[in-house]
Amino acid sequence: MLEIVVAAGVAAAAAAGMRVAAKWRRQHSEAWTAAAASVGGRFVPRAGSWWKPTAAHVLATFARGVEVAVDHYTVSTGKSSTTYTRVQAVAPGADELEIKLRKEGVVASMGKALGFGELVVGDAAFDARYFVRTNDDELARAWLQAGVRAALMATGSEYEVVLHKGRVKAQRVGIELVPARLEAAMRAVAALAAGGRGLVASWRALAAELGGRYVGPDDAFVPGRVRIDGESAGHVVAVVTDADAASGTRVRRELGRKDAPRFELGAGGALADVAALGAGAGAGEAWQAVQPARLECDGEGIVVTWPGYVADAARVRAAFRLLGAVLTGAPVPYR
Repeated sequence: MLEIVVAAGVAAAAAAGMRVAAKWRRQHSEAWTAAAASVGGRFVPRAGSWWKPTAAHVLATFARGVEVAVDHYTVSTGKSSTTYTRVQAVAPGADELEIKLRKEGVVASMGKALGFGELVVGDAAFDARYFVRTNDDELARAWLQAGVRAALMATGSEYEVVLHKGRVKAQRVGIELVPARLEAAMRAVAALAAGGRGLVASWRALAAELGGRYVGPDDAFVPGRVRIDGESAGHVVAVVTDADAASGTRVRRELGRKDAPRFELGAGGALADVAALGAGAGAGEAWQAVQPARLECDGEGIVVTWPGYVADAARVRAAFRLLGAVLTGAPVPYR
């Protein structure tokens, strides 16, 4: 009799477990199908044999051709296991750039206390939400443009986001069953992955504003391979980007001569200390606007140089103004 009762209990428990699993699979399928539909993607259900299944996943293509994939995986320690929802995309041009975003909290506070460098973007709400670490402050700030930051903010606090080795990954513990949250995570990953393409658009716009021509990759921004060729007061001006601190980002104006006075003025120096400059109106203001930078002339050209990659368009504009106002005695327009 006892055996019958135990068997009945086991059968009932198994049946209940199957009902719970079926309900969970239905919720999973419905949530991911809805999220996929909201972004014009598609939900691919679990398939294959029971011993070698293909996990359910979502595929979607976003603006600037970014392809995002959503799946889930489980990490087992032998005694327990944890399942994660994972959202991924390739980030063109970000092979060397690393960005890790963690929600401000206990772990982030510990990182600060231990002296781990934090990137301050300059967006109060974003900086309050995220503790950001990166291997390239200037490029990371540029990559995290306003649209990217807004998309990340919309994900809430469940997802940790990392850009590493040319891929963006956002993940959270558990299977995401809220379609709106999964949609937000997909949009955030797509936006961060497209950061390099967004920078290309920004540099193209800057080139047009300066009356110059963008030269570089069409697909993604890569420091060292991007430049702007322009003109100032009839002289060739080039903006050259470089992630190498030794060569830096440079704005150089060719003087059309080889005997110009040679000089070098370090960051924060006074233009008045270099008599040969012949600085015209507006030069002092432009010099302050490009800081920290150095100014030098090698006899053939005059150049403003910053260490490493500089993405600040305002400083590039100021450099154009500065180079048009020195060694000429008068300010000149961009083109």
